[in-house]
Amino acid sequence: MSERYTGRVLRVGVVGCADIAIRRILPALVELESTELVAVASRDPAKATAVAATFGCAGVGGYQNLIDDPGIDALYIPLPPSMHHEWVGRALRAGKHVLSEKPLAVNYQQTEDLVRLARAHDRVLAENYMFLHQVRNTLSAFVAAATSADSERPAFDQALLEQAMLVEQVRAAAAA
Repeated sequence: MSERYTGRVLRVGVVGCADIAIRRILPALVELESTELVAVASRDPAKATAVAATFGCAGVGGYQNLIDDPGIDALYIPLPPSMHHEWVGRALRAGKHVLSEKPLAVNYQQTEDLVRLARAHDRVLAENYMFLHQVRNTLSAFVAAATSADSERPAFDQALLEQAMLVEQVRAAAAA
């Protein structure tokens, strides 16, 4: 028999109603005792309401409205990669921890910008690599980092920079 979770519960919002969020992340967020799924946002309020009803949380019309919610500690952002730099940046500036769907950014410079912003605001920034059976592990590591004392937080940011640099090197080699 497993022990009941007794740590701080991370209040999470989801920016967007992507299929990967609906199929994998939202069910895991609802199941984990360490998280409370507070709300799901969409540009289409009706879609946000419908998805939210399935998972027992609030539906929010507009991404910025969710980001501005003071009752949310962290955001999962499964938007298209071209939108990550803007919306992850907005979330970090608003003081939210962020788990972004992969890739975090479309190039190294954007990754570096977001890592710098996370460090400046003392927020956890992580990238979700979705592998079957690892959803709970990814979310658990993110929750542990976001709810721990600053000095105990694992550093996701160096891994993000290293991955982005490798991608840039592969792109440069392919273009040569």
